[in-house]
Amino acid sequence: MPPTAGQASLPLDPSEAVAGRLAWTEPASGFEIAELAVLLGGTEVDRILLNRLDPSRFRFEVISRPAADRNVIEWLDTTGAVLVVNGTYFDERGEPVAPVISNNQPAGPGDYDATHGVFVATTTGAARRLR
Repeated sequence: MPPTAGQASLPLDPSEAVAGRLAWTEPASGFEIAELAVLLGGTEVDRILLNRLDPSRFRFEVISRPAADRNVIEWLDTTGAVLVVNGTYFDERGEPVAPVISNNQPAGPGDYDATHGVFVATTTGAARRLR
């Protein structure tokens, strides 16, 4: 996606990028959101959208449809969720390109060499793991 007004394209070496101001808001009890600007030379080059959910008030679910026939708004309407995250975790056929559990069923490749962070949820909690 091309940069929006006020944003610049990232240079080849973004090592000088710094975080902008971070301020959390709470649109619902136990659900917080924030936007974090990524600044380079005082110019916004990207923006990261952040969410925090209180696990005692909300549950985390991965739900997918290989038909890829719903947009984010339709997912919100269909599920009643407070947050829907659309990711590039699926190929052009709607099949997972990484191991996931969707609708309580394992899906995706059995052999996967992750080179990035992953969010792992268990019955005792959730954590971010790096490989």
